[in-house]
Amino acid sequence: MVKEIKPIRTAKGYELTLEELEKVFDATKGTPENDLAEVLVTLIDKYESENHPIEAPVPFEATKIRHHAYFSRLEKSAQFRSGWL
Repeated sequence: MVKEIKPIRTAKGYELTLEELEKVFDATKGTPENDLAEVLVTLIDKYESENHPIEAPVPFEATKIRHHAYFSRLEKSAQFRSGWL
């Protein structure tokens, strides 16, 4: 269990905090373990947003990705059906 709660400042601290979160992740709501899980999630979220931000895709790129996924599914579906003919 965590002995001292402090900000995550390094990649090692991040990894250790993730390990601690795994131990209390499924804790029952209202328990001290669940309170700890909520605090750890907040610390992890802050570290990730500062050190590993996820940028929103450019609208054109997002559309291109969706079209590729859609047409890939259509192609696989057509290949599957052609095997039954």
